[in-house]
Amino acid sequence: MAFAQEIRPFESDGCTLFLDGNWGHCCLEHDLRYWLGGDITEQKASDVKLKNCVEKAAGPVAGNLIYGAVRVGHYSPVKHRYKWSWGWGEQESFKPLSLEEKKAAAKKLREANLDASLKDRFIKEELGL
Repeated sequence: MAFAQEIRPFESDGCTLFLDGNWGHCCLEHDLRYWLGGDITEQKASDVKLKNCVEKAAGPVAGNLIYGAVRVGHYSPVKHRYKWSWGWGEQESFKPLSLEEKKAAAKKLREANLDASLKDRFIKEELGL
């Protein structure tokens, strides 16, 4: 299944249903990866990156707690609107992004009201552009 050519504008609710604490930046980057989507291995890697980031900011208890909550949330019958690949539409999808989709996401991200260095790093590291 191909995504639409137009990706929705990026939004973040911080650490969904969890305190932002001094690890709010970790949740923002996790939200960016969930907005973008990709295959199942990228989703799992995104959750591990969140855990590692929170551990650096607040210690292993907080990292494990937020990681566990995110992983359990994948099995919830009630889905949050910011599910995996939400930027592309309502249907959760696990597929590698095409070059055209990566370019469309980079364009939309450049328009987002986010720190320029975060946008540049994300486009380079996550999109490979």
